[in-house]
Amino acid sequence: MQCAVTAGCVEYMGCYREDGNRMLGAVWRQGDTMTHGLCFKLCSRGGHKYAALQISKQCFFGDSINIFRYPKKPESDCNRPCRGNTSEMCGGTWKNSLYMLF
Repeated sequence: MQCAVTAGCVEYMGCYREDGNRMLGAVWRQGDTMTHGLCFKLCSRGGHKYAALQISKQCFFGDSINIFRYPKKPESDCNRPCRGNTSEMCGGTWKNSLYMLF
């Protein structure tokens, strides 16, 4: 678990497969400056419970997920570096690095 002043506490849940129905709905932000901190900050501002990073530059957030619909994948599937900080991993192609915020 990580805790930060700007986003509260965050727990990594794992790497999950994604599909066109979107694990966390259609609320998202995209950009070449994406980092874990930016995604968590956007998520916490909206009071959302979950954040997911995908394909190096996308951040999705929402309040509920059906974890059984989206199977957990090996961590090696979520190996795309974040565009804003290449030392952080931001999911993969149709794979989410999923976090719970509290």
